[in-house]
Amino acid sequence: MKKEMDQDLLWCEDCKKAVPGDCTLHGPLQHLPDRPVSPRAVKTAPKVIEILPITQADDDAVGTAVGAFATCNIPARTCFGPFQADTVSLPPQVGPNRLLLKRFQAGKECGYLDVTNDYVCNWLIYVRPAHHHAQINVIVFLYKDEIYFCTSRMVPVQQELRVWYSDEYSRLLGVRPEDSQGKAPVRPLCLFACKF
Repeated sequence: MKKEMDQDLLWCEDCKKAVPGDCTLHGPLQHLPDRPVSPRAVKTAPKVIEILPITQADDDAVGTAVGAFATCNIPARTCFGPFQADTVSLPPQVGPNRLLLKRFQAGKECGYLDVTNDYVCNWLIYVRPAHHHAQINVIVFLYKDEIYFCTSRMVPVQQELRVWYSDEYSRLLGVRPEDSQGKAPVRPLCLFACKF
């Protein structure tokens, strides 16, 4: 019959036995903790993008926001993606610094992208929604059931990328068409209390 090891004992390789606490003959084990790891989202940013904290001068930044900034001039019609995130059945709690994204397959809604986890998502999680039409320099669209971001105009070096929904994606989400065309102030689609 196999004897189970007592999980409250430490193994001393020198003594070849489990002991309660530190080994009295060889001393304590030296524990080296893992190095902290940057979120996956930060590591996936292409060379033309830098993830930076938002300065206080940005009056629409809420909390400790970070954004995606151009490290060089990025031409119009530059495509990024697809957006990588887990699919969840209920909408994640997004605030004004994250964009609510739904996943569709063959034109049918099949869940929401969980845009709250930097350790699962790619860098597109840091592209903040535009709060008015003049900020929009990236649009989000569907292609072959995946979500992509595309620059709608040239993004100059050091400018933050700010996104809004394409007309077609707006229609699928049920966002007012006038919002996507900039006739009314553009605001992120919030299902929870947003302070606007």
